[in-house]
Amino acid sequence: MAANPCLDRRSCGLLLHPTSLPGRYGCGDAGPAARHFIDRIARGAQSWWQMLPVGPVDGTGSPYQSISAFAGNELLISPADLRTDRLLVPADLQGAGDLDERRVDYAAASRFRNQCLHRALNRFNERGHALRPDYRRFCRRQQHWLDDLALFCAVRARFNRRPWHDWPAPLRDRKRQALQEATRQLADDIERIRFGQFLFDRQWRRLRHCARAAGVGLIGDLPIFVAHD
Repeated sequence: MAANPCLDRRSCGLLLHPTSLPGRYGCGDAGPAARHFIDRIARGAQSWWQMLPVGPVDGTGSPYQSISAFAGNELLISPADLRTDRLLVPADLQGAGDLDERRVDYAAASRFRNQCLHRALNRFNERGHALRPDYRRFCRRQQHWLDDLALFCAVRARFNRRPWHDWPAPLRDRKRQALQEATRQLADDIERIRFGQFLFDRQWRRLRHCARAAGVGLIGDLPIFVAHD
């Protein structure tokens, strides 16, 4: 396996956020088009792909006001790779025909991809899916941030994305009873959020492996602008 580019020699690369890649499902993502882009970078004797932040975006689509320093952007989860993992079937992707492959409508792309994630979770829960052990390991390994993130996002959606400091005081102040009650009431939403982060992590690791094998380094941004919310 080829090593990543060395930092002690002059090298060059390209800047492109993954959502700008061609995509049948509303925007580019971490799937086949991203791996093909890595191949093109390598064939062009480039050493780096700078892709900017890949965390959750704010209401305007900016990745520089993220709600988490740890989470990935679900918009980058590839529906094509979900098919490869037998979490989607061709019929699940038929709605993508209404999306323009040349221009991005982030709202429409988000709605379609959310539908894909719900369908993927339903199929994952129908029977003992082969990825279940990997999912359990991911949840255990990332518990230190994943559980709080999932609860936070589920509660935030319940209150129409209002900032946490405008929530009812018991939730705002993280009172144990209020958190336990919210965890119970929003269990399905919390599970969906955990599952989405698992899928992002799985596909992100696949992309990193592809880049490393091609001798291409990935450059992102540290999450230095986590939003107050």
